[in-house]
Amino acid sequence: MSLRHSQKRKDSWHNTRLEGRTQAVDGSLTYHTSSLPGQGVDATPIRATFHADPNVRNGIQGAAEITVKGPWTLQVTVNGSAGQGVANIPITATALPPIF
Repeated sequence: MSLRHSQKRKDSWHNTRLEGRTQAVDGSLTYHTSSLPGQGVDATPIRATFHADPNVRNGIQGAAEITVKGPWTLQVTVNGSAGQGVANIPITATALPPIF
């Protein structure tokens, strides 16, 4: 699985949009995704949404909330006919500069 992400600001937290591709498989895939706060980040894990992209063959897309700046891990678990795979993607949430 390969992933690409872009960050958008929404109020005081970040919404991270993820897009990626999976290998062709027989059967369907299910995704369980969470944003996990890193050491020293005062936050709790947040369930994210991730699903097949109907417009891209073998594509996936999703969004994850990151509520506090600092180190986070986006954990993506994929289940399918060939078993389970887990990807841990490190993300550092930073504050955006002020808008004048």
